[in-house]
Amino acid sequence: MAQDFRAVTANRPAAGGSALASNKVLRNTYALLSMTLLFSAAMAGVAMATQAEPMHWLLVLGGYFGLLFLTTSLRNSVWGLVSVFAMTGFMGYTIGPIVSLYISAFSNGTELVMMA
Repeated sequence: MAQDFRAVTANRPAAGGSALASNKVLRNTYALLSMTLLFSAAMAGVAMATQAEPMHWLLVLGGYFGLLFLTTSLRNSVWGLVSVFAMTGFMGYTIGPIVSLYISAFSNGTELVMMA
């Protein structure tokens, strides 16, 4: 009984096609990450400029978890992107008073904040 030992190879897409698609996904991911980080920093700046008071810790915790669950539930729609920006903006706004406290409480506060 003769056996067939020929190599079987899987069909692969063109060499540049797969790399191009993964580079596009990676580029879009980093673009979204940078936009959310900049939005969070902008909202922290708004909170510092308006001298916002720190929120109650239960309100902050409820906002964090609520927006996190909202983002998870809307992850497959365009509203998921809006909720991601709402979550990062809320986080930035709640961090703003803490950053203001460090800047005003220490003589080298700006250096501490920028080195963190």
